[in-house]
Amino acid sequence: MNDKNEGLNERLAHRKRIQRMKTGLILFIVTWMLAWMLISVALIAKVNSLQDQIDIITKNTIRSQQVEQQENQVEKSGSISQADGKEKSEDAFLHRHYGRRDHRYHRRLPGYDERRCGR
Repeated sequence: MNDKNEGLNERLAHRKRIQRMKTGLILFIVTWMLAWMLISVALIAKVNSLQDQIDIITKNTIRSQQVEQQENQVEKSGSISQADGKEKSEDAFLHRHYGRRDHRYHRRLPGYDERRCGR
């Protein structure tokens, strides 16, 4: 009778151990999946933010190229009025002090701070 109880106790202990292992494995898999979902959501948000910044930069580049083309056309036509000359001198001044032309056509990126960037 004692052997029968021992065998029964061993089987019950084995079942409990297997059940705990199943539960632990399921919890691990669920936790792993949730972690990857959170990481994926964060990365998707970051990619969207970067895409917006790329769009802004692309638009600004296209605008500055258009302005340069217009300036070149005006220079080639030879008809530069006093207002154009004043604007060109202003652009030259800004280029000397800020290191680039047509600063008016460049939109700052979100989070840009001139004080931190040394300008």
